[in-house]
Order: sequence, then structure tokens, then C-alpha cells
Amino acid sequence: AIFLIVFSGCAQKKDIRTAITDHYSALDSDHYRDGMNLIFGEHYVVVDDTTHALVYNRINEINASLDVLVLDKELKITHYTSTEYIIGPCFSVNSFTHNDKRVVFGQLSNVMNTHIGDDVSVNLTNIKLVFNDGVSVSQDLASTYGYIIVADTIAEISEANVYEYEKIISSLADVSNHTCELQTVT
Repeated sequence: AIFLIVFSGCAQKKDIRTAITDHYSALDSDHYRDGMNLIFGEHYVVVDDTTHALVYNRINEINASLDVLVLDKELKITHYTSTEYIIGPCFSVNSFTHNDKRVVFGQLSNVMNTHIGDDVSVNLTNIKLVFNDGVSVSQDLASTYGYIIVADTIAEISEANVYEYEKIISSLADVSNHTCELQTVT
């Protein structure tokens, strides 16, 4: 079963949904066909006729990945990257560069596991990224699933914080900063 949750841009989201569904359906692997759930919503960003779409790929009850698919202006998937679905305290940080931009993406969780083993509910409202060259990007979080940000820099991330209103809930010090390799679709 494939589930796509999309919230904005009716005509475009339908075309993006179709392109993503067609991509996974065409893969020559039962690994992707059996029990796959794709969840993406407002999790796509269009910059300079290029769409970066965030996809949660639930392969089975145990395995899942977080993928980013890069689509050109005709909505043909040209590149992709994939990382394991792992959440640190509230969020994860993954990134790659494409077209002289740093694409940062990750999962979100509204439950924070403390270092003493207690789970605490949180309401993540914002993420702020700072890069080694001083560029800073802040984004409201409209979802509890994930986020994707395309920053106008290729510098590495030096700071990442998720907030509950004005309070920092978790930071880059709490999670690993994973640089992903972008693959070309052939």
C-alpha cells in the first residue's frame, strides 16, 4: 500500500505524487514494492525549477529510510539520496549539495527521549540552521514527520536547533550530522 499525504499546491502536488509513485513502482526490487508507505506533504521545496521532495519509505515493519528525490522542471527524477530512518532527541540532520545549494533534511518527533530514559512530549515549532560561512536559515515546522530546507550556501552545518516556541529542545550536539551522497538516476 502506498500512502501519500500532501497539503499544498493541488496540481503540482498531484504531478509530484505521480512522479514519486512511478519512480518507486518502477524499481526492480521487491525491497521497495512490498509494504511501502510514502509520506510526504509540504515536504518539497522548489528552487530554480528544481524540486526536492522528502519521502519516508517504510519498507517493512523493521526497516525504513528517509529519501530525497530531485525532480527537474518536467518533474522527471534526476537524482536521489537515501539515509536510514533514525531519530535522535526529536530530530535528525542530513544534508547534501546540489546546484550550489545545501539541502538539509531530517525526521522529526514530538516525543523526546531524555538521557535518563523518560519520554517527554514536545511541540516542535521551528528549526534554525547556521552554516560555517555565517548563513543562517530558520523555518517553521508545520509537520511532525520531517523537514527539508534548501539553503543558499554549500557550507557545512555548524549549528542546528529545534525549538518549542522560543525554547531550544534539541541541538546538533544531540544528533549526528550526516552528509549524504547524491546519486544520479539513470
